[in-house]
Amino acid sequence: MFEPLRNEELRVLLKSIEKNAILGEVVNLSEMVGEVIANITYKMVLGCNKDSNLDLKGLIREAMNLAGSFNLADFLPWLDIFDLQRDLKLIDVKKGNFVTQKSGDSDGIAFSSRVVAVDSSSSTVFPISGNVYPDGLYYTHVRVGNPPKRYFVDVDTGSDLTWIQCDAPCRSCAKVISEYNCYLNHSSSMGVLIRDELHLMTTNGSKTKLNFVFGCGYDQEGLLLNTLTKTDGIMGLSRAKVGLPYQLSSKGIIKNVVGHCLSNNDGVGGGYMFLGDDFVPYWGMTWAPMTQITDLYQTEVLGINYGNRLLSFDGHSKVGNVVFDSGSSYTYFPKEAYRDLVASLEEVSGLGLVEDDSDTTLPICWQANFPIRSVKDVKDYFKTLTLRFGNKWWILSTLFHIPPEGYLIISNKGNVCLAILDGSNVNDGSSIILGDISLRGYLVVYDNVNKNIGWERTKCGMPNRILKKNYNFFSDNML
Repeated sequence: MFEPLRNEELRVLLKSIEKNAILGEVVNLSEMVGEVIANITYKMVLGCNKDSNLDLKGLIREAMNLAGSFNLADFLPWLDIFDLQRDLKLIDVKKGNFVTQKSGDSDGIAFSSRVVAVDSSSSTVFPISGNVYPDGLYYTHVRVGNPPKRYFVDVDTGSDLTWIQCDAPCRSCAKVISEYNCYLNHSSSMGVLIRDELHLMTTNGSKTKLNFVFGCGYDQEGLLLNTLTKTDGIMGLSRAKVGLPYQLSSKGIIKNVVGHCLSNNDGVGGGYMFLGDDFVPYWGMTWAPMTQITDLYQTEVLGINYGNRLLSFDGHSKVGNVVFDSGSSYTYFPKEAYRDLVASLEEVSGLGLVEDDSDTTLPICWQANFPIRSVKDVKDYFKTLTLRFGNKWWILSTLFHIPPEGYLIISNKGNVCLAILDGSNVNDGSSIILGDISLRGYLVVYDNVNKNIGWERTKCGMPNRILKKNYNFFSDNML
C-alpha cells in the first residue's frame, strides 16, 4: 500500500545525494535520512507532512540525534549501486562535531582528514605580483611545511593541482608518480603527490594549518620552464577536487569561491586574489552560468564582436565556449575567429600603423610614426571586443567588454602588438581562452557554490576590509 510513497521519497533522497556527490559536497546524511523517514511517517499517518500539532518530524529528528550515529545500509542497503557512498563515513556534525571523509580519487591518492565543524564563512586573501609583459604571469606566495617555507606560485585558474618545483623525488611522499598536469598550452609536469601543511590566515583572524595534497614536480616540459624562472610552481585553482579551493571548502575553512583582480597598470601589475566569499560584492557584478562538463571555469558564449563586426566560430557565427584562465598570459581565439579579427585589424594600416615583421615579440606588431609609450597612445586606432552571453537578443545579453588595453601590449621595440593569438592548438582548439591580458582591470569571481562566473570592472587595489584590519594580515598570512 505504501510502497509507491516510500519509493517516491527515496527517489527524491537519492537524487539529492547524487547531486551533492557530483558537486563534491559533503552531506549530512543523518539529517537527510531523518527527513525522509519523517515525511514518509507524516504521509502514512496524517496524509500530509505539515501538522504543527503533531510534530512527528521533530520527534524523529530528536531520536536520530540521541542515537548519535547510524549505519546508512540499514536504511538504504542498495545505495552502493549508485557509488555515492564510496569510502565515506559520516558522523552527525551536530553530535560529534567532526566529519571523517575518505574518497579515492585524484590520481591514485586518497584524501583523508579529520575536519572540525567550523563556520565556512571566512576567507583568505593573497597579494599578487607580476604583469602580462614582460613577466608573463601573475603570482603570489604560500607558506608550506613545518617549519613553514615560502614558495612563489603562479595564480592559475586553469590548473587542477597545486605543485612546487622539487630538486628530486622526495624520500617521504606518496607512492604515486604521475604526469599530473597537462596544460592548455600542452606543457606538462612530472612528479609525485605529497601531503604537507599549508599555513593560512583567514579574515576572521584565525590561523589555519591545512593538511593538503599537492605535487612535488621535478620534470617540466614546455612553457612551464619559463614560469619556473620566476616562481617555484603553480597554485591550482580549478574546480577539480584536487584543487586548492575544493580542498579548503571540503574541510569547512571557506566556501568554494575563488576571485582575482589583476591590475592593468602598464608595466606595474599586481592585484589580489581570494578564496572564500567575503569579498564578493553584493551588487554591480555581471554573472554567467558555468558549464558543468569540465573542471575548467568555462561558460557558453553566443557571439563575439570587434566593434560592430560579428566574428565567427568554426567558419560561421554560432555558440562557442569561453574559458577563464589566469594561468595564460595572452588570450586565444579559435582559428576562424582569429582570422576574422586579423582581417578586421587590417584597417589600422590605413590609419598610420605599419606592420613590423622584424618585431618577434608576438606574431603581429605595428610600428607608428610617433613614439608609443603606452597602449593609451594608440587605443583610438582600435575597437572594443565584446563577448555576448545568455540571450540571442543583444539588449538582453550579458556582456564582457575587452577594450584595446585588454588585447594589446607595447613591446621593447616600442611597437604595439596584438596579444590575442591563434588558439588552434590550445585546449581543443574550439574555445576562446581569456588570459591575463583580457582579465586585467576586472574583479572576476568563480562561484562554485552557485555555479556562476561573475565580473565587475574595477581598480584592483586591496579590498577595504583588509586595509582596515587592526592586525597585520599579510605579515601573518604571507611572510
